[in-house]
This record gives sequence, C-alpha cells and structure tokens, in this order.
Amino acid sequence: MFPFLTRKALRGEFFKNMTGSINLVVKFLLSTLTMILLCMPIQAQIDEWLQKLEKHNPNYPVYCDSDTITIKEYNQRIREMAKIHEKEGMNAAEFFGILFGVVLTIFFVIISITIAMVRREQHRQADRERKWMEDKKAEINQIVKEREKRLATEQEKPFNYEDLSPNEKALYILRQLGCEINVIDPVDSHKLTQIYEVDQNKKLKRGRISIVVALDDLFVDNLLIEYEPYLGKELQPYLQSKLAMPRLDAEDILNSRLESIQENYADVDWDDVFVKRKCDTVCELNNIPLNNHSEETLAIISLPIDTLSKAYDVFCYIPFGGAGSPEAMEHRSIVKYWMDKFAIVPVFFSGSETVYQVDVDKTRQIAKELSLQHLAYCEDIITQSDMGLEDIELYIERSRFWYFWWD
Repeated sequence: MFPFLTRKALRGEFFKNMTGSINLVVKFLLSTLTMILLCMPIQAQIDEWLQKLEKHNPNYPVYCDSDTITIKEYNQRIREMAKIHEKEGMNAAEFFGILFGVVLTIFFVIISITIAMVRREQHRQADRERKWMEDKKAEINQIVKEREKRLATEQEKPFNYEDLSPNEKALYILRQLGCEINVIDPVDSHKLTQIYEVDQNKKLKRGRISIVVALDDLFVDNLLIEYEPYLGKELQPYLQSKLAMPRLDAEDILNSRLESIQENYADVDWDDVFVKRKCDTVCELNNIPLNNHSEETLAIISLPIDTLSKAYDVFCYIPFGGAGSPEAMEHRSIVKYWMDKFAIVPVFFSGSETVYQVDVDKTRQIAKELSLQHLAYCEDIITQSDMGLEDIELYIERSRFWYFWWD
C-alpha cells in the first residue's frame, strides 16, 4: 500500500530521511496560516477607520474608480459589495482557512498511519529477530551437548596406539618427542617457502625452529623403525642419548666418500662423466622444491631446539640416512660443518630428500670446492641426473636452497 515502506524504513531510517521534507511542508502551511491571520485584523482595522472618518466628516472626498466621491458613498459601496460576497459564499480568508485545515488534517492522518505501520513492522521484525536468536541459541546448545557426549564417549574409550594409521603413528611419535605439528594443505613451492619462512620467524621467538616434512611412506617407516621400540618412558632417554653423541669429523667423512666414488668410477673418463657441463640451462633453486610431494601429507614441525646454531640436531629427531647416503649422525656432523662455514639451515625432509637454505654470498666464492663436497655428500645428484660438477658449481652460485636426494 505504501511503497516507501522499505527495509530502511523498518530500521527507523525512514523518518530520518523524511525529516527535511516534513519540516518544509509544515513550515509552508504555518506560513500560509500566519499570512491569513495577519491580514484579517489589518482589514478589520481599515474598515473601522473608514467608519470613524464617515462619522466625523461624511462629505470627505475619496478618489475611487477615476472619480471623486464622498467617504459616505465609498463606505456604502463597500457594504454593498460585502453583502453581495456574503450571498455568493465564503470569503478568501475563510476559504484558505478551511483548505489549510483540510490539508493539515490529511497530512497528519497520513503521518499517523505511516508511523503506526512502521512501528507494527518494527515489532514484527523484533519478534522475528528474537525468535531467530532463540533458535540459534537452541542449536548451539544442542551442538554443545552432542560434543560433550562425544567427548565423554571418547574418554571412556582407552587410547590404543595400534588403532592409529601409519601417518597418525608418525605424528604421535613426533609429539612425544616434544615437536609441535601443523599439517598444511597442498601448496606450490613458492607458497610453501613463504609459509615456512613466516613460521620459522615466529617459532624462533619462542625458542624453537621449524622444518617442513613430507610424510611419504619411507619417512614414516624410518620414524617408526627408529622410535617405536622406545615408546613410553624410554623415549626421552633415548633421544637425549642421541643429542649427547659427539660429532664426527665432517671433512674426513666427505673426503672418504669422495675417494670411494673415485675408486668406483676409476675405469671411466672422470671429466666426461663427472665434470663437464651437461645442461643447456643453469638450474637455479630459489624455493623449496616439492617434486611430487604436493600429493603427500605436508606438515611444518616445530622442534624443541632453542636456536638456529643447533639446527644440526634435527637429525636426532628425524631419522635420515643409510642406503647410499650418510648415516644420521654423519648427516648431523656434515650439516654442522656447513653451518659453521656457510650458515646453512635444514628446511625440508622426506624419506629420501633433504633441502637446506643457504647464504649465497658465503658460498659463491668457493662454489668449485663445494661442488666436490656436494658430490661426496650425495653422488646421485650427478650419477642419477643430467648435471656435471660444472653445472653444480653454477647452481651453487645462484641458488638460495641446496637440494639432495638419494635414489
């Protein structure tokens, strides 16, 4: 019925928007009434003066209609005209007074109806909102009751490690080792690097360091083989015994492994197989490589290691090594050696891969020497790829990350 009764009006804003228009109409009506009321006494005063003048001097000349007549004749004419108008109907003042009254009455009737309808809708809206709040409260209460019931049921059910899946067992063991775990959704390499760097900065303020792990089958198997026999009270003593192990001589390990590779390939042309460039373009690694691990469960693990200077101890928590790669404690010693010289940081592990973040400026000057150490650390980077030592040298000069894998 009233199209202006919109949602804004129901929120009480209609009157706010209509205030200017209502004020304008009211001012106009009041001004008109004032003019009428002011003019009526003035006309009455003039008539009184003319009558007094007639009594005092009936023959006083008055100019009217291009002729001069007496004041008595002039007043007679006015009285005759008044009688004629009285017979014809109401005068102008009465007409405007009645019109003003009618318009003002209609206006206030419309405003009253509008106010009544708006208030009615406001009450209805308040009732709907009250009902919605009651329904929502009842829904939340129901959810809380169901959750409490479920928690009570779960508490009654004893924890059974054997009921867990392999991935759940791995995460459980890591938590028992004091690690905080945040499983992340599949992402690309660039996004993963950003997530890691933000998390690392946050965790360092709390006296912890972060690494990214891909929970592939080999990673999970290695973790279960290493720690399942010690689950329970023996787990922490076993971890502390690993942390207390003395570090080995990393240079001796690398030199020994390089000599072994040279002996194994003594019957081939060393320069052709291991040295010369094989790639048309230089590999440049500036993000954590994911390869096919975007489909695996990825997690950021926060380790209870209070400073980056002890990041090599990650190999005490993450069992990594064997099958062609150095043993876990050898990895730990080599990483400590590289940390002291080049400020590298372990950032990523899967069952067969590891990635280190590195200060490029510190490695660029001795990239040739480092390429031989990379070969000694992981011969698969050449024997299982299409790169030579000259490719590795250029890769070291330009990359923020070192990537190693063992087939």
